[in-house]
Amino acid sequence: MRNWGIRIPGNARLPTIVRVLREIAPRDTFPESRSELIRIAHAVRDAQEFTEIGWVLPEGRLEPVYKSLQKAVFGVLGQTRSPAYQSQSELWVGAALVRSGASVGVVNNPQGKHPDFVLRRGRELFPVEVKRPNTMNHAQDLVSGAARQLLSPRRKYDGGALVVDLTDCLGLEDRRDAASAIRLGTGPPDLNSFQAEVRKLTNILHNKVFDASSEQMRERRRHIFGVTTFVRMTWWDFSDLSQIHPYRFVLPVSYLGRLSEVRRRSRARWLAGLIDRGVGETGHQDLGKREVTLH
Repeated sequence: MRNWGIRIPGNARLPTIVRVLREIAPRDTFPESRSELIRIAHAVRDAQEFTEIGWVLPEGRLEPVYKSLQKAVFGVLGQTRSPAYQSQSELWVGAALVRSGASVGVVNNPQGKHPDFVLRRGRELFPVEVKRPNTMNHAQDLVSGAARQLLSPRRKYDGGALVVDLTDCLGLEDRRDAASAIRLGTGPPDLNSFQAEVRKLTNILHNKVFDASSEQMRERRRHIFGVTTFVRMTWWDFSDLSQIHPYRFVLPVSYLGRLSEVRRRSRARWLAGLIDRGVGETGHQDLGKREVTLH
């Protein structure tokens, strides 16, 4: 990052992460305070993601990526509903796309609305927009904005995908703090209920794109070939605090089109497969592939 000229002052989030991990490393025991354990879990998770982002950064500085990276190193550790964490999610998805083997680019000197990333397949260009909402109402509002960013009047795109980080929306029915994705308990986590929550949140966004009653894409959504949601949940078992268990769950929905729309089906499956494979390269638990056929 320093090769790119990223400013990282001592009070920024990235140095805080390093300090927290260095302080805990030589200890024989973990603190008993729940808030301290959550702080450590956030540090571990953020450190992992910054490492994965760093793996794929090119030597030459890309201005749009540089701006996002500069935002991401700031913020306050654990306060995930902030621009810094939103930039971190955007960069992490970009890293996952690169790990998928796709040809990934960004829009230089953008004017007006533009996607976060552009995938290339031959002469075809596919925009990908990343969002990290802090509530489900916010998430639904972002779908409309993302749809516009995937449909640029200045560029010829061949259909795109929306990737939504729903981590900050977890547990909002029960609590209002960002610790809902850092969970502590005794024994293994109840992943079935967790997965059900992820599916429920994904369906809310899916309904903003696809009208189940008519089995058709909603107006001004035909250019969206897929919606992929992902969440992170970190579980610490009180019976063995030396083991921290990070989970990532990915749920892709592809909009295939009519049987006669061979090109759309090919593009939709290709896009969804790339995103799913890219996140898989960084480690995830699959919730099962989902495809929606338009009749």
